[in-house]
Amino acid sequence: MTPISIEPTRCPSARPLFEPLSRHNLCVLGAFQGDSTAALWVDDVQEPRFALLCMDDSWFVAGDATDTGLLAEANALLPIDEYFVLVYEGLEWEAALGPLLAKRYAVSAQRVYSVLQRPLMTDWRQRLPDGYEMVSVDGALFERSDLRNVSVLDEWVEECWSSRERFEAIGWGRALIHGDEIVSWSLLDYVSGRRAEIGIITDWAYRRQGFGALTAAANVEACLDQGMLEIGWHCWRNNAGSLGVAKSVGIFPRHAYNVRISHWPAENPTDMTRDEYLAFAQRYRRWLADDPPLSGYPYLNEATAWDLAGRTAEGIQAIVNAAACGWLTSVEQLYAQWPPFVVDGFKEEPGWQAVEAIWEERKA
Repeated sequence: MTPISIEPTRCPSARPLFEPLSRHNLCVLGAFQGDSTAALWVDDVQEPRFALLCMDDSWFVAGDATDTGLLAEANALLPIDEYFVLVYEGLEWEAALGPLLAKRYAVSAQRVYSVLQRPLMTDWRQRLPDGYEMVSVDGALFERSDLRNVSVLDEWVEECWSSRERFEAIGWGRALIHGDEIVSWSLLDYVSGRRAEIGIITDWAYRRQGFGALTAAANVEACLDQGMLEIGWHCWRNNAGSLGVAKSVGIFPRHAYNVRISHWPAENPTDMTRDEYLAFAQRYRRWLADDPPLSGYPYLNEATAWDLAGRTAEGIQAIVNAAACGWLTSVEQLYAQWPPFVVDGFKEEPGWQAVEAIWEERKA
């Protein structure tokens, strides 16, 4: 049976299937209330037993985990050459994800959902250093083209809210400014009823100085001013920095949940050890050798893992494979996906000539 596509708001019968997930993922609840933009597939509109929900790069699966044929059909819906995270709840799904994730090369990981217990940094205004200003994230800020990071902030809003206009209509956030730079920002990711979820980003040059905590504290205050009764925060379980910022403002872990991710499972490169990156790279090499991918994206995941494990030379073969299958066509494509220092590191390896040779051959 092929899954049926339907707007979540037109399929309230599927909502109970996601009840375990919606307790800790506000976006799922918001999808059925029309507060979040989402796509839904079910096996039956009137009495669904299986459902797959998608919001941006997050996918949520729920219901009956025993129909392997249906799971195999749903496999075609998942992205095949880009980043995604699949979220599920319950041990029954652990052994059932094979057909759904065929040729998606997704590894197991855990995320953590934390909630505000009580605000712990209510004096954030007094803690602001001289020369720093906390402002609302609104239309006036987006028009400040003179500020560094304003375009990054705008992109995040577009990704989470589909448009800046939608965010300005029902969302809010706070940003910390120093001179002509946005140092840190915390935005409302989702809101439904009197529940909200927020996120935080701090510019790399300003991390480990407490600025993220100040900005998060300001946004917690904004959420409480808006009458929110629950304020949530998601991050990877290995993201000690994010968990630390959350705890400093009174947001503590409530629930850890399982996911599969088509990438190495870390928010920041420093959140995994070299040994963990090495294990990931070795697993991907075996995985891709036994079952070659249809695109080059998995090879690039393998290559970056080798690099982060301190074994850049071994990552060259993964880049060669990405070029050989026709997916990776230029060094510019690498620069668009990786920081320049990563690409430059690979270009310095002797094996890089094999990559360039493939490109030259295709041009001939």
